[in-house]
Amino acid sequence: MKYEISAELSKGLATIEIEGKKQDFKSEDENELRRLIVQRTSEYAVEINASYVVLNTVDSEGKDRFGVTPEGKIIQVPTGDDADEKTLDDSSGAAPVDSPHEAKAASAPTVADFLTTAPPVAEGPAEEGWRGAIAQLTGLKISPSKVELRHREAKREVQRSHGEPKTIVVLNPKGGTEKTTTCLSLGEVLGTLRGGSVLTWDVNETRGTLGWRAPMPGHDRTSVDLLNNLEHFDGSGRVGDLDRYVRSQGDARFDVLASDEKPGGEFMIGGTEFNSLHSMLQKYYRLIVVDTGNNMRASNWRAAVEKADQIVIVSPVREDAAASAAWLIDGLRELGYANKIANAVTIIRTPDPGVEKDKYKQLQRRLRGHFESLTREVVEVPFDKTLASGERMNFSAVSKETKEAWLYVAEAISKGL
Repeated sequence: MKYEISAELSKGLATIEIEGKKQDFKSEDENELRRLIVQRTSEYAVEINASYVVLNTVDSEGKDRFGVTPEGKIIQVPTGDDADEKTLDDSSGAAPVDSPHEAKAASAPTVADFLTTAPPVAEGPAEEGWRGAIAQLTGLKISPSKVELRHREAKREVQRSHGEPKTIVVLNPKGGTEKTTTCLSLGEVLGTLRGGSVLTWDVNETRGTLGWRAPMPGHDRTSVDLLNNLEHFDGSGRVGDLDRYVRSQGDARFDVLASDEKPGGEFMIGGTEFNSLHSMLQKYYRLIVVDTGNNMRASNWRAAVEKADQIVIVSPVREDAAASAAWLIDGLRELGYANKIANAVTIIRTPDPGVEKDKYKQLQRRLRGHFESLTREVVEVPFDKTLASGERMNFSAVSKETKEAWLYVAEAISKGL
């Protein structure tokens, strides 16, 4: 006789159901929750004197099923007719499909021809979700879930080489629309996945808050200090010399170049100054993410748009912010940047779950519909109180769903570079 129980895991809570009775486990560590579920399943196998119990699981990675013995060992169980129920296996992924050999115009094939017929590298075993946890517990090479495969696809796109330095410019001419949050979040994702050579740069003509909100402040030197010493980098400057001006973000592997932070400062970064700094910085960074100010008529703002390889428009679901973003697009089209708008990515930050959902649903649909008709891609990012606090940003503390959303934002941007 086959005994089955079910378990569902979400945001610090796991619920296991045995013979119609539910039991909850709480922990912020998802793998600890999985361990407790496996332990309770093995105890149930002992109670009913079964050789194993089938554990049906549901989490953010999808559905799976495993066998758990009284000793707590994880085993493969026979699957039903559902094709999605392929669980434990000893392969590291699906067998690659051989590419068909294409006929070549030249009579003699070359080494390049030979290399192009090589099969793609097979996916490695699962690392996320239940499958990843079971793989760690048992040492079995379990195929990754569809969700994990999608994550890997996005990461590969983010890690792709672009062949030359690229500039990403984040825009919304209204303050408080989360441009700085967007730049720091992109810095985290791009820097971590690409292994460095990423700069986030506050080009507000007076004072922005990128330097204040960066996780690691380091020092108080800014773009104005760098501009005053630009001649040092004309020929003899080294990458390490930039450490005096940019603020390293440690394990996140990106740097921050802050705008002027002096309360009594009078100097303003203009278009000429932006171009001089940008020309130099491109020699040292593969990706530059630009945090802009709110004045579309400022020369440095327009210089940033001119240099943009990818425009990113950001707006929370709020009437004034959405209208400002729509106005921005109208203005850029009038200025001759229709092609850049057509290739742009729009980020919509969804409302706080605590607000009236019905009140914002219609606006969210309007916002999405408007920008889907104008820009290449629209990506929604969930509200996260860690990012909304206005404090120094701690990306490691944001939710799993938020991190996943920013991965997909980075993927969408990378496709346009």
